[in-house]
Amino acid sequence: MTIVACRSWGALLGYEGLFARAAVAAALTGLFFPVSQSSAQVLVFINRGDPLASCLKEGWTPRPKDIEANSGRAEKGIRAYLGLASAGADVSKWFVGSKKEQHWALDGITAPTNVARDPWAARIARLERTAIITGGNRTQFRAVWKAFSGEGVELGTYDAWLQAGDGGARLLGLDLYSPTSAAKPKPLTPFCITPGDIENWREQQAQRQAAKAPKSNKH
Repeated sequence: MTIVACRSWGALLGYEGLFARAAVAAALTGLFFPVSQSSAQVLVFINRGDPLASCLKEGWTPRPKDIEANSGRAEKGIRAYLGLASAGADVSKWFVGSKKEQHWALDGITAPTNVARDPWAARIARLERTAIITGGNRTQFRAVWKAFSGEGVELGTYDAWLQAGDGGARLLGLDLYSPTSAAKPKPLTPFCITPGDIENWREQQAQRQAAKAPKSNKH
């Protein structure tokens, strides 16, 4: 069992080592990155009164100005990735963290970012963002785009988790979905650190409460 102590919001959200902390949160949620059932349990202890605990308990409503600011960053981030991908270059340089930590997947099948090959990047004529949501720390956000060819044919969907920086954004994770794929992007819902963390937190709390509830006597 791995135990990670997070003593402050600032320590958790500092840019240095960001992806390692984000990976901890991803392991906690098990929603954005696949986490096997055999994975070591990860426990995150948060001081009472910490803004993260408050965010998880009370939920989070993104501010319009944060969504507006991150919309421009998201566009720069995805287009920088597509520039590399369309040239057949190594896209790992546009991801945060080491290559072992980076997440790229096509229809639910992961591939190392340094050898990942985007099937549509070179054919995209139009990129249409369909949704964006900003996280509780306001510097991480998730955005979804549909990509179309010059003939107007839908090529696929890009579901990106990004980190603001350098006037734009770099990728924390990227999922690609073909139009006919059984795998689909998860709904865009408010999150604190990692997509899905609020829902997972509430589910865990409900499970804990259920476990504490007295069991009815069987006659």
